[in-house]
Amino acid sequence: MPRWEQFRLATPQGVPQIAIPVTHDQPGVTARIADKKTGKTTSLDGLDASNLSGLLDEVFYNPIYRDNSRSIQKAIAKKNGLSVAADLLEQAFGLTHNPIYEAASEA
Repeated sequence: MPRWEQFRLATPQGVPQIAIPVTHDQPGVTARIADKKTGKTTSLDGLDASNLSGLLDEVFYNPIYRDNSRSIQKAIAKKNGLSVAADLLEQAFGLTHNPIYEAASEA
């Protein structure tokens, strides 16, 4: 699953996250989650039942993660961020046309 898809699934719901980067670009997603304080992070090497339980307790009971997640949720909704992101990806891969760009080039 692409990183934008992972972020898209959790963040718009205002749900705190636990990030466990496994491959490729996931460390970047993990860094953003840590930076924005929308969840906690751990490495796959450091993951065990006790560690995961502690992380779950932290994101469920510390309101900073829920508050930050909901703040981002509201910003995404206000800017219609998911649609804008999907449109940009479709344009980047040549899957749709860009009416704004086409109108400007016709003028």
